[in-house]
Amino acid sequence: MKTPSYLLLLTLSLFACSKHDSNPIAPPTPNITYKDTVAALPFITNPLAANRLQLTFPWAAAIAKVYLKQDTATVGTYTTIAQPQFSTYADISYPFDPAKTYSFVLETTPNNNVALRYTLHNYTHTYISTFTQQLLLPIKQSVGPNMIDISPSRKSIFVTDDLQSILFTKRVSLADGKVDSIGIFNYGPLRAISDNELLTLGFTYNGRALHGDSAVLNRYNITTQQNSFVAFINHSAYTSRIIDDHVLVAGPPPSTNAALINLADTTKLIYPSSVNPLYIDQYHFDHLYYDNQLVNPVTGVFQPVIPAADTAGIEVVDSATGYALATRYSELKATSYPPAGISQGQLIVYLHGNRVYQGDTATSVYYSIPKQPYIANNRFVFFQNFGYDTAFRVSGYYQLDLNTRKTSLLHSYSNGYVMEEFQLDAHTMISVRTDGVYRITLP
Repeated sequence: MKTPSYLLLLTLSLFACSKHDSNPIAPPTPNITYKDTVAALPFITNPLAANRLQLTFPWAAAIAKVYLKQDTATVGTYTTIAQPQFSTYADISYPFDPAKTYSFVLETTPNNNVALRYTLHNYTHTYISTFTQQLLLPIKQSVGPNMIDISPSRKSIFVTDDLQSILFTKRVSLADGKVDSIGIFNYGPLRAISDNELLTLGFTYNGRALHGDSAVLNRYNITTQQNSFVAFINHSAYTSRIIDDHVLVAGPPPSTNAALINLADTTKLIYPSSVNPLYIDQYHFDHLYYDNQLVNPVTGVFQPVIPAADTAGIEVVDSATGYALATRYSELKATSYPPAGISQGQLIVYLHGNRVYQGDTATSVYYSIPKQPYIANNRFVFFQNFGYDTAFRVSGYYQLDLNTRKTSLLHSYSNGYVMEEFQLDAHTMISVRTDGVYRITLP
């Protein structure tokens, strides 16, 4: 029988399609144009080891590859890892020679067949690791620096942790590292009166519920688990740390005047309404502060530390030496995209009200000055963390020598989640971070 012509055509057509599908024709490779640019690209430098470096870039910059160069030779090629909407980073492993300089060529993902190339010049790999650290207490979910405190004796750290939406307080002995579970409290800021007593916040008095912003400040004994009444306060306002058995608070509504309470006998000095309780400082552990001024814990008198017109913020005043360590931050206006940084800062030191040191201004820097510094021979240790910048800067612990007015890197460290630190002596620092309480040993 003769095959119908239309079946023959159909068979040939299917065969042709099958043959085409099994051997697809590759699209032509586009010609990529590589364009060098002198534009300044912000980045973060993070040395992780003697032979390892992490470079981080804004995600919007679309950096795809990083070429490591020594002189004119390319000695390494690295593909970046993207964290969408956030950043892109390159993990660079290479046996760096700290005596040599390197450069990096940053290549973007092609856009309309054009890939940009940025060049970062004059990199010297600096990685120093001299500190050791011991985890004393892990923190599951930090609730911020307002929920930690150190006892006046400096023998205990108290931390409130968020355990599945339950606020649980623990005590760490700085003598032997022993951890005690204190319990669950209905209070606001964590304030240590002693190694065995805390200020707690309550919302009932004599069996009656308080309303609005009113609250009860109680003295809680950890051993007996008993409360004793201290004062009525405004729980929405600020509460200072406890200095020489005194605390600054905002009084209860309706007046909410600032008040200085003597915890030994619960007597109060009530300030006039011109003293705004919103300027009570709650993050200083060395003195009582009001609006960048010291507050005498006995008389309640305000004492300026630096000139009133000075815009620096006092971090700590060291009573032993008279030094006041301060920082100044200011906003940076964006002149390019991505911006090189949104802020800048500098470290400043005063002695008896006179400025004796002012560091260089750095872009995207954050300083963590120990709330209890150890100053010896006019030298002290501090932490500085660098964000995006157009220059190579290494985060870590530094020492400022006021004799030479120079800073030197002691220990490379890039975790910016340091909340508070207390240097107990020349070789011991307690660091409270978002993930735990650490004992750091300095050389």
